[in-house]
Amino acid sequence: NSYPVLDINYHYDDAAKKVQVIIQQNQDAHLFKLPIAIDISANGNKTRHHVWVEDQTDTFTFNYETHPDLVNVDADKVLLAKKTDHKTIDNYIFQYHHAPLYLDRREAIEACSKEQDTNDGAKEILLSALKDKYYGLRIIAINNLDMNNENIKTAAVPIIKEIAKQDPKAPARAAALAVLGDLKDDSLLTLFQQALNDSSYGVEAAGLTGIENLQPAMAYENAHRLQSGARGDLVAAICEVYAADGNENDFQFISKNVQDQSNYNKLPYITLLLSAMVNHSINTDTAKSYLD
Repeated sequence: NSYPVLDINYHYDDAAKKVQVIIQQNQDAHLFKLPIAIDISANGNKTRHHVWVEDQTDTFTFNYETHPDLVNVDADKVLLAKKTDHKTIDNYIFQYHHAPLYLDRREAIEACSKEQDTNDGAKEILLSALKDKYYGLRIIAINNLDMNNENIKTAAVPIIKEIAKQDPKAPARAAALAVLGDLKDDSLLTLFQQALNDSSYGVEAAGLTGIENLQPAMAYENAHRLQSGARGDLVAAICEVYAADGNENDFQFISKNVQDQSNYNKLPYITLLLSAMVNHSINTDTAKSYLD
């Protein structure tokens, strides 16, 4: 590897009031010499230490008076490295609430998402992150929630509905609608219909997909209404509706978008076109013209 691969472990000795931070380099390439900032937070105070990592395994020992709430390696989040950090879930919970950076909170959300079903504190971080000040983290929280867990779903759905209705950032509204659409809950139909009047094509697309999951005929009608001015994600959502519920005239819309897309973006539309032909038993000559 041309970048460091770091494994970070901790050993606390409360009797001696010392913590060891063990950083191991696991990349196949040469060893790197890395300047790293380590913040130790305890009892409301934070102390910064600057160290150099340069060996296969480096061990750094720091004294403390009170057992640390968090030892934050790469505290400035500037390392271009793959890190496996063996913090406890309680460390990550503290990190979300108290560490200052976006990447601190992102790390905490991702770590807590893995234990949301078994740890109430981790679950609360995911729910708190739905209201994070940065919309990118709100989206990460939305997408990492385990909506198959009834307790999590019950707590999260009211918050996600508010995001879908009034979050100032369109990508967050769209992400919320996408998660709600997967629930296939008839009580959400009005919310999906309202999304079709949004200023964002992505939000309209998520609303249309939500309707498709509940009322395919209604989705088909709205797809025709929205088709002429559609762009971006909304085009893809309309194609999905047509692939499932359209006719041969509608398939021309999918075919046109296969042609209009750059090579990189053609594949999803080709897949939808094939799906449409299979779902509706298109005759051989028509199928050949589309494939050509």
